[in-house]
Amino acid sequence: MQRWDADSGAKPGDPLHHGAHPMYAAATADIEGRCLLGVCGADQTLRIRDIVTAEPPAQVPVGQTVRSLSMAATGERLLAMMHGDIAGDAERLADSMAALWDV
Repeated sequence: MQRWDADSGAKPGDPLHHGAHPMYAAATADIEGRCLLGVCGADQTLRIRDIVTAEPPAQVPVGQTVRSLSMAATGERLLAMMHGDIAGDAERLADSMAALWDV
């Protein structure tokens, strides 16, 4: 995942790596002027980064391959809703989860 400066088109810094596994979902949320990006996928981990600084404020194991993600914020709390496949689920039944963090 690469960031770009919208005004100049320049790439500020190196790409933000998600690991060796495919990434299937990304979402953004603004928390009191701080824009956060959440990414997740086959490595069963939700990674949250500050878009401007690229700092990783959170990395959370979710225990499932995530296929879709949405995020919302209120005050200093971040709500992430994830939907995906439970690890080891032979029938490939989808499961959902929600998580709330103070960031």
